[in-house]
Amino acid sequence: MSATWKRFLKPSSVRVVRSSLVLFAIAANLWIGSNAYEGFQRQADEKKIAELNQKVWIYQQKVGALPDLNLIGLYDRGLTNHRLHPTPFGGYYRLNSTHAVVYNPNLPR
Repeated sequence: MSATWKRFLKPSSVRVVRSSLVLFAIAANLWIGSNAYEGFQRQADEKKIAELNQKVWIYQQKVGALPDLNLIGLYDRGLTNHRLHPTPFGGYYRLNSTHAVVYNPNLPR
């Protein structure tokens, strides 16, 4: 703060203003950081869905049928290293057998 303002404000008021500015800066940083993290989660989700859709296609070419809804068949055939496939938002990816595509049932709206 400039010297002009310090003459008109009591020392306790200056501390209150400074602490308010610090708290505002922290809150703004947390808000911006959380939005960036959600964007990162969405990108990771899209990448994982594309990867799993490719493995479902390979499975379908090898076996002649779609894997189960939880995609455990991909693991059984050696296409993945894990039986279940967790999403960045919690829960697990599933297969939409009508359209033969993988989706995330726990995607935030």
